[in-house]
Amino acid sequence: LMVDVLTGEEEAVCDFIGATYHASYSDGMIVDIGGGSTELVCFEKGQAGKAVSIPVGSLNFFYRFVEKMFPNEKEEKEIRKAVREELEKLGIKKQSLIVGVGGTQRACLKLYNDFYEMEMGNRSMDSERISYMLEQLLNGKKTRKNRILRIVPDRIHTILPGIILMDEINKVYKTKKVEVSSWGVREGYLIQELL
Repeated sequence: LMVDVLTGEEEAVCDFIGATYHASYSDGMIVDIGGGSTELVCFEKGQAGKAVSIPVGSLNFFYRFVEKMFPNEKEEKEIRKAVREELEKLGIKKQSLIVGVGGTQRACLKLYNDFYEMEMGNRSMDSERISYMLEQLLNGKKTRKNRILRIVPDRIHTILPGIILMDEINKVYKTKKVEVSSWGVREGYLIQELL
């Protein structure tokens, strides 16, 4: 098989192509939280600008900071500090809209829709409500475990570090809304190569 290995920046560009192919967004930022890295692409008037990949992700945060199954208060602070340190290097301005791409964002959306009893098919999340849901998931003992096991069992270890990462990105960039795309890097790569 021919293997095409993408750089972090190329992955970010494919995220942008996939996320915006069927949807028109004017200004904002694409965010793809993976297991080992996070890709960000700023865009203005529908055109991609700065595309970066930073070495923070839900799985590596779990292994680096979380001792048990879920992060405690100290571990949450360590995750937030690591995210902030990476974001400070980028020099990206405030972003009122984030378009979320990838499994962490989709899993968060599933939890969000269940938590707030949203209509089926909802793809939009309010940043303040993400923060509140995260606080409840971090502080609720048995109920959080049951909710996560019921909604996103395959992400039992990584979902909370991933949402902490997402929440910190929202706080740093003063984001008001997160729209979760059903398309991402895979679709973007195929569009770029085939069309």
